[in-house]
Amino acid sequence: MLVKKIAALSVVVLLSAGSAACSHGDESQPDFASLDDAYGAVDSAVHCDENPPAPTEKVLDPPGPTGESRMCTNAVEVFWFESSSSQEKMFDMLSSIGKPGSPVEFATGRNWFVVDYSAAPNGATPDRDVDMENLAKKLDAHYISAGGE
Repeated sequence: MLVKKIAALSVVVLLSAGSAACSHGDESQPDFASLDDAYGAVDSAVHCDENPPAPTEKVLDPPGPTGESRMCTNAVEVFWFESSSSQEKMFDMLSSIGKPGSPVEFATGRNWFVVDYSAAPNGATPDRDVDMENLAKKLDAHYISAGGE
């Protein structure tokens, strides 16, 4: 619902403090040359929807690059970044929307991550479940559940 509401209302998401750590510095993780490459890897692993919704607008506070993104399903978004600073800021913002009992799940790599908003408070009702732990395993990425403690 959060993603649907944001997309429907073109609401701007603002940065707030995050509690989990993004693992972009781990040299053992894969990186991708572009958003298309990252999306292709995710699509191969979980078979993204043919016509997913457009990604929501995101604005950092203070303003800065937010990376590139593309929705895989109505509740799962793939991000790709040119800089680790942008990746970390977006990760912090998105991980902060998870609340106890309602985590936001991530599969994270060196210059990309995939986020599932479906369990977040007011998150989108997923059109289908994506097993984020299994996705992380398939992509040799780290699985992180943020904000659900």
